Amino acid sequence: MGQQVKDLSSLLSTVTSPSHGTSAQSLLCSLFKLKERSPTRRATCASGSDTRSFNATTEPTLTTHLRPATAADASLILHFITELAVYEKAEHEVVATVQDIEASLFSPAATATALICEMNGEPIGFCVYFFSYSTWLGKKGLYLEDLYVSPKSRGSGAGKQMLRHLAAIACETGCGRFEWSVLDWNAPAIGFYESIGASAQSEWVRYRLAGDALRAFAAGETSNASPVAKNVPPAT
Repeated sequence: MGQQVKDLSSLLSTVTSPSHGTSAQSLLCSLFKLKERSPTRRATCASGSDTRSFNATTEPTLTTHLRPATAADASLILHFITELAVYEKAEHEVVATVQDIEASLFSPAATATALICEMNGEPIGFCVYFFSYSTWLGKKGLYLEDLYVSPKSRGSGAGKQMLRHLAAIACETGCGRFEWSVLDWNAPAIGFYESIGASAQSEWVRYRLAGDALRAFAAGETSNASPVAKNVPPAT
């Protein structure tokens, strides 16, 4: 570069004589400035620090952050719950209200915990978890009730970040396991869970009592609808 500057300076002295005029001087000055700038721009590209150095626009940096949910997030959480239910084709099953969310997640008697996932300060998802118990392990477990990332933010790694955060909580609190459920048709989710080392518990079938059936059974009413039930040994 030093020799190029000397050569250009010498040439500039020659063409600035009256016989060459000022137009040649202006041209060489412009060439000199281009020569001075171009190695810097090439070096920037070669170093990999900015492969789009000739493009004036660059994509913004995405920063994902998890924070504990508060009662002020109840409406947002219900919105995410509804979006998840729509995806799972069960929107009609969501009967919770904002007041229900406030009472069940943020009252002194709450047994579940919610986290909000934000990207650049904007909420993009949430998760809800609680602690269970394993008699075989003699330890508590962490059960993930819901995990959701809004469609526009999927593929950003936010879901994996939430799962890893919950796994860390499970380890830090002495849990023996970290569990959740997934719909059997949700192939993308199943593939993702298996990719992080989770395995399906296919030998177990989950049963549920809810609504009228729960209230009827609790009241002592029995059903003879299933003959198999007659052969079930008493619970111990």
